[in-house]
Amino acid sequence: MRARALLLVLVAAGACYSPDLPRCVVTCGSDSPCPADLSCEADHYCHDSSDTSACHAIVTVTIDGDGLVESNPAGLSCTPFTSPCTEEFTPGSSIVLTASSFSGETFAEWTGDTCAGFTEPTCTFGLEISLSLTATFR
Repeated sequence: MRARALLLVLVAAGACYSPDLPRCVVTCGSDSPCPADLSCEADHYCHDSSDTSACHAIVTVTIDGDGLVESNPAGLSCTPFTSPCTEEFTPGSSIVLTASSFSGETFAEWTGDTCAGFTEPTCTFGLEISLSLTATFR
């Protein structure tokens, strides 16, 4: 049983990191630790000591019409005057975008890389890669 547990630990560590992979690809955590020469940082990626930057994905929102889009977690607040807007988030984050209309217009739909065709003003998604969306108001 002890040998089997050791084998599972080695398999998990081996699956976590390969020197052939680019930075910000290998995730880590309590069930898949980084090799001894790397550390698992707050962004949940394996980093070497010279890599101090966090891994991130960018959400870009464009406003079509007269409205506001805000994010949870906080960071993105986009209006027609600031569109397009971008914000960096940690990959793996759950993102909620909420659209609110101004001056009598109503939210029409989301288009883009996620939530395309949704007509509800709230768009919820798990962020893995950078993506773009448009919030349309009519």
